[in-house]
Amino acid sequence: MKRVIRLILRFMLLWAPQGAPEFIYTVVLKPRFLRNMANAALFSIIPKQAILLEGAVMLNPADPVVSGALMLGVYEKFETELMRKILKPGMTVLDVGANVGYYTAIAAYRVGNHGRVIAFEPDPVNFSFLNATIKANAFQNVSAHQAALGDRNDETTLFKSPSNMGDHRMYAFPESTETITVPLMTLDDFVKSQGLQKIDVIKMDIQGAEGQALRGMMNALGAQKSVTLITEFWPKGLKAAGTDPRWFLETLHDLNFSIMHIDEASFTVRNISDFQAFINSLPGRKYTNLICEKKQ
Repeated sequence: MKRVIRLILRFMLLWAPQGAPEFIYTVVLKPRFLRNMANAALFSIIPKQAILLEGAVMLNPADPVVSGALMLGVYEKFETELMRKILKPGMTVLDVGANVGYYTAIAAYRVGNHGRVIAFEPDPVNFSFLNATIKANAFQNVSAHQAALGDRNDETTLFKSPSNMGDHRMYAFPESTETITVPLMTLDDFVKSQGLQKIDVIKMDIQGAEGQALRGMMNALGAQKSVTLITEFWPKGLKAAGTDPRWFLETLHDLNFSIMHIDEASFTVRNISDFQAFINSLPGRKYTNLICEKKQ
């Protein structure tokens, strides 16, 4: 019966407009009693794993958002196809904010035994599912680190979302009901400690802390002749975490990255010519993803 329900939901979402699942969850189900009912229904049908072209991803049965979207096959569909096209055998890939290991699994399979994937996930619950994903696929080319990336080497407070395991943040927010202390490191110092010379792809999705992570990876990015950064861009979240969104874009530009908008709604990638206008187009809870390329 659970499998039948999942198939029906998948079929319905297949014909739904782009952005419909997020709109339903964040707007239609915003009232707490409706959200609780929807979450309870999703909890009851989330399977142990989602099967991708690249292998299995172990799902968190207590996460109706990321694991729920993976169950239904609606998680970042366009970004996923872009990632698959970018990844090549032998590449070194960093997954910053790995959650249960969705992009880690895709990258590990596609870069092959001569490639390398380094995953960072600070939350211990998410990290346990990330490790389970690595183990389920017997990946030998992945190293996982239970830490957040930022602009200093220290510890930091992670404010946890009770209903969205992909929405833990490094600053206080009203929905958070729990805090934990997690390790914090800069990518620059990690690269030095590992003797890492070449980075080909960085995927980064850390709920507004991307600016802090960028400040801690300036040397590493500057040292690369060619690198692709796929990052979430959420102006309100960046501001809440202490970063000016325009600084974020201008800093990448100054590091010789081209900056393009991944438009999930139209399945297109477009250059961003006016930074401020682009920022203004993403008020409040609106966010998007960028693909930034630095080439020789």
